[in-house]
Amino acid sequence: MQFKSHHALKLYPGDYVFINFPNIDHLKELHPFSILNSVVDGTITLAIRGDGDFSRAVQHAKVGSKVLIDGGYGRFNPIIKQHPDDELVLVTGGSGIVPMISLMRGLPNRRITLYYSAHSKAGLIYQQEIETLAAQRNNLTVHIQQGRFFRSVPRDLIRPNVTYLLSGPLALGQSWQKQLLNNGINEERVYYEEFSW
Repeated sequence: MQFKSHHALKLYPGDYVFINFPNIDHLKELHPFSILNSVVDGTITLAIRGDGDFSRAVQHAKVGSKVLIDGGYGRFNPIIKQHPDDELVLVTGGSGIVPMISLMRGLPNRRITLYYSAHSKAGLIYQQEIETLAAQRNNLTVHIQQGRFFRSVPRDLIRPNVTYLLSGPLALGQSWQKQLLNNGINEERVYYEEFSW
């Protein structure tokens, strides 16, 4: 989606928006979608899987159709701004990767380590793009695998001056959140955004 230069939206990497198409039947209800790109040039790219009625129908909307966008929403950007010098450890599962890609693209000078897993190989969406991005940057380390990473968070991930951003299924978020807090990480440096759509 391309916007005019003076639009009212304030969008940041890692945000999500609600969209609807007021003139198209079956697309009038607001639905949330994560922003995939870095949001720097007046263009936003949304990741839409096509699993539900709305996301399947939106694939048939004509180019130029009127779309209403409400947002951005999400807490990743405010948390990052609170800790501007921290390394970021991003932990995500399945389609929760989308806001993390936006963050990686939007923060090219930040030291970032990504842990990304999914139940199946097919669930590892955008794997090639992530690996290409990591190959271009020496401050981006990515770990991608099918299945759970750890039964418990390794000690070398528990260190000062790190902000931990979690995105994905409830079990993943709660497990990492609990383990990080139990290992003495300050709760203001751990944020989980449930990703259930």
